[in-house]
Amino acid sequence: TGGISGYLGGDGCVIIGCKNYGTVSSKGAIGGIVGKIHSGIEMRYCENYGAVSTSGTGESSAAGIIGCVRTTDKVYNVIECTNYGTVTSTNKSNNSFAAGILGVWKNYPTINITRCVNEGAIAVDNAESAWGYIAGILGGPIHQNKFENDADQSGTVKITINGCTNNGTLTRPSGGADCAVGTYRCGEIASCSDRVCLSGWRILC
Repeated sequence: TGGISGYLGGDGCVIIGCKNYGTVSSKGAIGGIVGKIHSGIEMRYCENYGAVSTSGTGESSAAGIIGCVRTTDKVYNVIECTNYGTVTSTNKSNNSFAAGILGVWKNYPTINITRCVNEGAIAVDNAESAWGYIAGILGGPIHQNKFENDADQSGTVKITINGCTNNGTLTRPSGGADCAVGTYRCGEIASCSDRVCLSGWRILC
């Protein structure tokens, strides 16, 4: 479910200058602009002002711009997009992801997030036994164990977060803010403000 598009599946998609002011609420992958993308994309100058929330018993992902990307060997460029809306992911039995720009990725894409800003409050409320990722810019991966435990996976996902800023508060069930969980081996954060809280998945150069 998305404020502009629920699902994009064709290669070569370009989205420029779209704005969402409405509330977006559903189960699964939710985005203020696009809910789920199953292809490469370039997105520029998009803005979300509406509240975004997801809940359910399956994996839940919410973000101000894109809820989920899930294709191997595709490139996702998100440039100069801004989220002003609140983002909430609630799930008491499975994994929850919430972020200002991109909630979750699956498989092994290339993700470039450049000069994006989050101004909205971000919150995750998940079961204590499940994974929860929360961040101002980029949430986290579905296949977290492969990144933690399998050295051969290093280099298969390429992530760059460059010139981004998070001004939003981050809240998880314990009441504190926790935005760096685990370790991801092949990415970089460059020239960013508040870089610790940009990604729910700690990215090392």
